[in-house]
Amino acid sequence: MTHAYIGRQPILDRDGATVGYELLFRGDKQCATASFIDGDVATSTVMTNAISEIGLDNIVGDKLAFFNLTEQFLSNPELVAFLPPERVVLEVLETVEITPTVVSGVNTLIDNGYTIALDDFEYSEAAEPLLDVVHIVKYDYTVTGAEALVTLAQKDRDAGRKVLVERIETAEEFDLVKAMAIDFFQGYYFAKPVTLGQRGIPSSKLVLFDLLAKVNNANTTLAEITELVSHDVGLSVKALRYVNSVACRGNTSVESISQATVLLGRKLLRSWISVMLMTDINEKPAELVSLALYRGKFCEIMAEELQFNCPDSGFTVGMLSLLDVMTDTSFESILENLAIGDDVRNTLLGTPGPLLDLLNLARSLERADADGLAKATAAAIDAHYDALRWSEKSLSDFNRSEQTQH
Repeated sequence: MTHAYIGRQPILDRDGATVGYELLFRGDKQCATASFIDGDVATSTVMTNAISEIGLDNIVGDKLAFFNLTEQFLSNPELVAFLPPERVVLEVLETVEITPTVVSGVNTLIDNGYTIALDDFEYSEAAEPLLDVVHIVKYDYTVTGAEALVTLAQKDRDAGRKVLVERIETAEEFDLVKAMAIDFFQGYYFAKPVTLGQRGIPSSKLVLFDLLAKVNNANTTLAEITELVSHDVGLSVKALRYVNSVACRGNTSVESISQATVLLGRKLLRSWISVMLMTDINEKPAELVSLALYRGKFCEIMAEELQFNCPDSGFTVGMLSLLDVMTDTSFESILENLAIGDDVRNTLLGTPGPLLDLLNLARSLERADADGLAKATAAAIDAHYDALRWSEKSLSDFNRSEQTQH
């Protein structure tokens, strides 16, 4: 199993109210600082962990999420299209070289509704085009100092920019800064970063590459995209969690993977998948995945056979039925972050009904339970073998492709 970790430090306004959290890369739960080699990987990991693994609602609630962006993301603004503009602030890292491409990318992000901040800002001529358009300027108190902040903050306020001062570590420093024209504050004086974590369900990079190719192919149908997503348990769960975290925020019940892909659309899928490919997601719990795929396909076939209103719900129930085992987390906790319909949710929680009957039948057949076999119809036996062949083929195709890659 993988683990998803993320650091979080609050940002406060002049009244002491939390307005947002800066989200920081963390490699493990004990790590109090960001230790990484590649900034692009760190940025992509923070974004995917926040959106797809832990969920924005769990990390920031109704506050803003501040993400640090490297030159790669600023130069290619389509990469962050999956982030909801109304919920995030995008920070231009101080290490980014301000090129015309970066300036163009920032302007595109602003046109798309994003709030932009300059992180640890120090004036340079190259940065002037950004100063004219950004919304927030962040200063490092330990670098800028109180005396210079007086002039800089007033200049920013006069130009219509908000000012955020970070690295405030004592009450004396806060008193000095609060007396200035400062809007927001951040630092150890208020709170040290805390690390949040959650077990993740790995996704195959090969599937992600294949999916990205299909999303970018105008001739690929939604059914083909859904089929590919459905073959990867981790990706399917991330898609449902993403819909809840970004696209729906609990306002829409999603009954199936196909419905989730419709809600996301090609543009968001393309952006989201591209960023996930930049993170390290190689593990594959084959036995559990094989069972999940089998259950999903079996329940889908039987739901069609029995003429359920939404046969896709059968696949979703079967596929998600092992999430508690995969993550060592209760279904009650897991389902808080998945935008699924009441029928699917109640079934996974054990509420009696037609979907639970199918799931229990799948469990009986997969372990060759005598009582279950005795009750199974000819159609159920056929569905059992069809689902076994389908799940085995899915995994063998994956393994064959993996060997080809290596």
